[in-house]
Amino acid sequence: MATLHLKENSRIAIIGAGPAGTFFAYFALKMARASGMNVFVTIFDGKDFTRAGSVGCNMCAGVLAETLLEKFNQDGINLPDKHVQSHISGYYIQAEHHHLSLQNPHGKKRITTVFRGNGPRFYSPNGIISFDDFLLKKSEQAGANVITQPVKDIILPHKKSDAVRIIYGEGDEYEFEADLVVGAFGVNTAFVEKIRALNFGYKPPNVLRGFQAEILLGKEHIQKRIGDNIIVFHLGLKDIRFAAFTPKSEHVTVTVICKTDAKRESLLRVLQHPAVRRWLPENWELPRRYCTCYPKIPLTPAKNPFTDRLVIIGDASASRYFKNGIESAYITAKFAAETAFKIGISASAFRKGYLKQMRKLIIRDNFYGRLLFGLGYMIEKINFLSDAHIRLASQSDGNRSVRLFRDIHWGMYTGNISYRQIFFLALNPVLQFKLIAASGNVLIERFIKWISNKMRHS
Repeated sequence: MATLHLKENSRIAIIGAGPAGTFFAYFALKMARASGMNVFVTIFDGKDFTRAGSVGCNMCAGVLAETLLEKFNQDGINLPDKHVQSHISGYYIQAEHHHLSLQNPHGKKRITTVFRGNGPRFYSPNGIISFDDFLLKKSEQAGANVITQPVKDIILPHKKSDAVRIIYGEGDEYEFEADLVVGAFGVNTAFVEKIRALNFGYKPPNVLRGFQAEILLGKEHIQKRIGDNIIVFHLGLKDIRFAAFTPKSEHVTVTVICKTDAKRESLLRVLQHPAVRRWLPENWELPRRYCTCYPKIPLTPAKNPFTDRLVIIGDASASRYFKNGIESAYITAKFAAETAFKIGISASAFRKGYLKQMRKLIIRDNFYGRLLFGLGYMIEKINFLSDAHIRLASQSDGNRSVRLFRDIHWGMYTGNISYRQIFFLALNPVLQFKLIAASGNVLIERFIKWISNKMRHS
């Protein structure tokens, strides 16, 4: 079957200047140079990442996994210190009655936190600190043109040989023709519905709304109390799956994920819990003004995220289950760019290259992710099982099974390895025997305690 291809002086239009869009621009221009082809890349976005608050932010906790930073190094993307808010060396898991400290097995602070926009509302940073602005400038340096106006509509051609038309602009409308359109608009925009309305079979991912707040605690308190850890809370609160504190210089990003769409009341319930209060300053009260958002979290991949001359990337296409949204943007952007330059820009080309790669690395792996998260929620609800898991993981690293168990937890929280790898590591027979033994010991201890209490009161 004949397919469409990029040619000399082809025009590529990218809708969205977040990480997915700027990664695609960077890769496309790099691949074009490597193949000796000249292409024109234009990025459209009405958002200004140099502004604080929601007007400059793409609603994200802003954690860059060490695997993503390694990819940056390989691709010549060096993040300046001024865009880094914190370097993370560990995760601290705070349950209602137990806790677990996980430190980077490499012994380095290789996880980084950033602000997607230029910081939260009601905050004046010293200069431009936005991560998204850094990536946008990087793509401009590579040769991309940026039009700081929103796209209003896409008109697909009736003939495969014709270009796609883009309608853009605030107030006055303008038209732009492109040989390839890349949708990097994300699930947090209404543009997904415009794409669905094109009737080529695109169905956006199913999503869950989280709640996110940027809370000013001060650099001194964060360094003294939270340190270089991301704190994850499993509190057993009804309808709340988990919450997290992500340190960022003077602020912490508080993330709350519920079983259904989160509300502001979800944040208040978390912050009032005694296990959370201990991480906050003494007599601390929630300020009257603080920056909040309700980010959409993809739970499933999109269906048919491409047609002739159009491909959707980033979380409006596919993302790892509850994990590594920015790295997923990087992966989908690179797969789409490789397909466009090596195979073609028709629907059949994107199915053969882009979709096949996404299924292998993200979509199929999320099957194991859902299994693991489901097992985690079940264990969390059964007290003696959660107690046994925490006890085993808290033992000395000298035992090989304990090291393996801690590596499994580290992988789950950081996303450093695939869910499939984690799933099969967890099936290790020696580890399972130790978990059964630990669970048995907890049950025996509780039974003895129950008998003692009965005898004391009889």
